[in-house]
Amino acid sequence: MTIIEKLAEIFGGLPGIGPRQAKRFVFFLLTRGSAYIDELIKLLQNLKKDIKQCPVCFCYFARGVVAESRCQVCRDTHRATDVLMVVCRDVDLEMIEKSGGFAGRYFVLGGALPILEKNPERKIRSRELLKAVEKMSKEKFLERVKKESKNRNA
Repeated sequence: MTIIEKLAEIFGGLPGIGPRQAKRFVFFLLTRGSAYIDELIKLLQNLKKDIKQCPVCFCYFARGVVAESRCQVCRDTHRATDVLMVVCRDVDLEMIEKSGGFAGRYFVLGGALPILEKNPERKIRSRELLKAVEKMSKEKFLERVKKESKNRNA
């Protein structure tokens, strides 16, 4: 297998990329200068090191100068904490955020439910989603109890 075929195979493994498009990527890279390819190599090598996954919503985010464990959306205190939007992938979250039409919290499921596979629930974050909903329910319940006791004492 030649390097062109091997690279085309790797690119062909990306979502939505067929064999012809994969070969176009390889030939495109051949027309670029060394600086372009060096930058691409550097970015790919640092991808896992410079990106984190939020433990709350499971979206990927760039590590900032400040060591934050949660993404920017989950750290935003102005967001509604009692509304949860479940999205398939990070890219769906990004598109909704760009629209500016949602001010709640997110949960990235990690893909669509592959109904034709055995144990499809293992392919997505179903357990984590249930835990997130339970946590939200408990928080909402505790908030309501505090509000009611405050009203009774007033």
